[in-house]
Amino acid sequence: MLLFNIATEYLGINHRDFTENCHFSDIPRFHFLSIPTQALYSMGINLEKNSKEFGCNDSVTVEELYCAGIALCEANEIRLKQKVFCNLQPN
Repeated sequence: MLLFNIATEYLGINHRDFTENCHFSDIPRFHFLSIPTQALYSMGINLEKNSKEFGCNDSVTVEELYCAGIALCEANEIRLKQKVFCNLQPN
């Protein structure tokens, strides 16, 4: 949730951009983690246990948080390169 909140604040991610159909078997539909996990997964931030399970109740190591933070910074760089800044357009 922390990484999703950071992504929504700084990357302009909107929860409405993602469906509530989570592809992880341990997160049921309409669960409060379904949209955040889908959003982070789509940005390349991989916190899941494996390709089928997210591991909602698993503990997270400092190394995993570090790697997720690096992935979030990389997603931010990609998003900024794709963004069009109208004030920088020549007149």
